[in-house]
Amino acid sequence: MPFMVTKPNSKHFRYKENNMNLLGKTKFDFMGNRKLALIFSITLIVVSIASLAIRGLNFGLDFTGGTAVVVNFEKTIELDQVRDVLQQNGFADAVVQNFGSAKSVQIRLQSKSDDESSEISNKLADIILPL
Repeated sequence: MPFMVTKPNSKHFRYKENNMNLLGKTKFDFMGNRKLALIFSITLIVVSIASLAIRGLNFGLDFTGGTAVVVNFEKTIELDQVRDVLQQNGFADAVVQNFGSAKSVQIRLQSKSDDESSEISNKLADIILPL
């Protein structure tokens, strides 16, 4: 859409439409495919609601509360060894995984209150130190 801007006692500026269309002359009939898009959107919504109803929400420690302890060892340690020691001491629901390197282990536990978190951390330290 070319146009000219003029002011008294000034030069004329001419604007030309830049051809910034990178894909060429593409045309997509959005309105012609609206029924397909509507069916796709409704299907995604129904699947999402069904997934929430069947599986529910699975909140992590950030939302449910709990204790996460990172233990650094001097040597590489097997995760199964840590799991076995924790199970023997009453922490069967502990989630144990490597944290950064094979010498660091993260232990995650669900706890009931903040007071219990500090007790659990101290008990874990006593259990894990001999390893």
